[in-house]
Amino acid sequence: MWFGRHPMRVAFDLVGAMLVVDRQGERVAARIVEVEAYGGMEDLASHATMYRVGRETIGSDPGVLYMQRSYGLHTMTNIVAHEPGQYGAVLLRAAEDPVEGLEPVRARRSPKEFALLVGPGSLSQGAGTWLTDTLRPLDAETGVMLVPGPPVAGVMASPRIGITRATEAKWRLFDPNSRFVSRHRRGEIIGERDLDRLIDQLPVPSVP
Repeated sequence: MWFGRHPMRVAFDLVGAMLVVDRQGERVAARIVEVEAYGGMEDLASHATMYRVGRETIGSDPGVLYMQRSYGLHTMTNIVAHEPGQYGAVLLRAAEDPVEGLEPVRARRSPKEFALLVGPGSLSQGAGTWLTDTLRPLDAETGVMLVPGPPVAGVMASPRIGITRATEAKWRLFDPNSRFVSRHRRGEIIGERDLDRLIDQLPVPSVP
């Protein structure tokens, strides 16, 4: 299964993919340019180590959604991704302004008119993913889908944003050529061959 891999491998392939949300008669399609991977019990920044519900959710079937509240205000969109018997998820941090559905996104994000889907809360609000999507699969029935894109040359890796634990891991990946990356645009250029080394910056996620 495509999502049944280490979350860093899934995260790498999600940079440049299209997020498609097609529901209530409105379709939004936008290119993902920034993500963060989160692992299991050894990843101290992961919800697997902090919340029982989070641990249960990111240990569920790969390829389902995990929607979380940040500070009780912003909904954030994650995709469960992990190897068998383990934990993990990928947070969608930013996408470019949509190639489809610009007007509904503008209406949801008003008065914002540019960089409509930059930041995980803004991405969820603008694209139209909901808190109730948790544990729903990525498919046409749910209305939330991913379409793979061409490989992105020069993907960059950097530490994750807004965390205080496991800050040594460069598990934030982004397209440095996109002006829609949220912030902190410095990083290390990586290719697929570098993923093993980056994964080893934390122990491999496993069952507690």
